Amino acid sequence: MTLTKFSTLYLLLICCYIPLTTAAQGENNVWAFGDSLGLDFNTGDPVLTGSSMKSYESCATVCDPGGKLLFYQGSADGAKTGFIWDKTHTVMPNGSGILGNLAGSARQGTCIVPFPDQSGKYYVFTTSTMEEIMAGDTLTYLRYSVVDMNLRGGLGDVDPRYKNIVINTSTSSETITLTKATDCALWLITNSPDTLSFNAYKIGTAGIETTPVVSGFPSPRYKLKKDAMGFVYSFLEMSPNGRLLAFSRYDYFPLLELYDFDPATGLFSNQRVLDDISDPLQFSPEGTKLYTSWGDLLQYDISLL
Repeated sequence: MTLTKFSTLYLLLICCYIPLTTAAQGENNVWAFGDSLGLDFNTGDPVLTGSSMKSYESCATVCDPGGKLLFYQGSADGAKTGFIWDKTHTVMPNGSGILGNLAGSARQGTCIVPFPDQSGKYYVFTTSTMEEIMAGDTLTYLRYSVVDMNLRGGLGDVDPRYKNIVINTSTSSETITLTKATDCALWLITNSPDTLSFNAYKIGTAGIETTPVVSGFPSPRYKLKKDAMGFVYSFLEMSPNGRLLAFSRYDYFPLLELYDFDPATGLFSNQRVLDDISDPLQFSPEGTKLYTSWGDLLQYDISLL
């Protein structure tokens, strides 16, 4: 493995390039993020647009296969709960009061997943945040709500029967990510804040399998109890082929690790330590490089492992 340092400018170019090369169709062609910002990649070059959210960390957006915006999830200025906005940048009638990702402050605390049966419905997953623990919550929630795009003449709405549904109360530390399974299903991946274990929830045509596949890895450097701040900070990132997981975390020490993943079983294996950092992560489109940055960009050539 080789490590290369680049300038921050190169990081910005990589962040703009990756979504265009990894999206199979147009579902990721419009982003809503930050303070009322948006980007539209449908013409090739990103075009600055707007949004109604105010999320400084986690947020999520989804388009139809043609690249037209459907809806997005995040926070609004001063709000204690999250919102789901439709393509007109209006909160859906049942789209307020979305729990988790408090104030848009979870690192990777929300994601949108289409139903595998192509019914026009979407899962919106959210996790707890450090701020919720600091406010006195003793549990770390993984929740989901369902958006049905068949409602309101195609503008969509949150199904009130499936809003803020709790999947687990001890599996998320502000981080969730997704990857494909081998049978046209998906895996939703979280990690436990108190023990070094990964939880893989399978999402198929029958719904969400709420009992996860658990992979545990003992580690003397991993904090076994939450500190006063409430969380072990971490980032999760799956490789484009779904066979590798990069995991950066900060407990007593920063640590960057790489794991193998079996998309057929949902199990992780082959724990390897790459570096002593705990920063955001991204694989290159072909999956041979891993990038991380909190200032300068670092490149790891994982094809040499």
